[in-house]
Amino acid sequence: VFPLFHALGANGLLLEYEDMFPYDGRLRLLRAKHAYSPPEIKEILHLATLNKLEVIPLVQTFGHMEFVLKHEALAHLREVALFPNTLNPHEAEALALVGAMVSQVMELHPGARWFHVGCDEVYYLGEGEASRRWLQQEHNTKARLCLSHIKAVACHVLARHPATRPLVWDDMLRSIPEDQLSASGVPQLVEPVLWDYGADLDVHG
Repeated sequence: VFPLFHALGANGLLLEYEDMFPYDGRLRLLRAKHAYSPPEIKEILHLATLNKLEVIPLVQTFGHMEFVLKHEALAHLREVALFPNTLNPHEAEALALVGAMVSQVMELHPGARWFHVGCDEVYYLGEGEASRRWLQQEHNTKARLCLSHIKAVACHVLARHPATRPLVWDDMLRSIPEDQLSASGVPQLVEPVLWDYGADLDVHG
């Protein structure tokens, strides 16, 4: 399929592994039974290079965390106990968890210029007990909560891999006023990636 992508004009490949990545050590429980092995990932990267496709690994670090938070051992890190899709941004252990995931993936993608940290469709953000208490404090908003977590994750990536630029999906940022985005420091740390399923994409909007 890589030669086909190349023939069609593609020059990059975004790989969202989820549980197909061979997580190891204390993260081994995230690995699916049929996950890729490290040699298989090296082969994927080799074949991508042969077809002039730059690989960008993607690790979800906020929303779409079902493959992580479905596990009983990590369920306490959910934003809302009933749903495994959103990470609780108030837990120090949550940031340590995504940091460990990023580190293991980067280890098998040495020299990657880009690293996508996901952060789209963070459903139930602000609805957990810790978030409700935090939002009762003056000046605290869901937008600020979202930006603070994105910033923490991006800083983690850049501190350990300064030559790698974090990417983030744009949907959680679209409704945040420009002055608030600027003040957060997030625009200096990440590149937003637009996604939309419409055929008439409103680029300006």
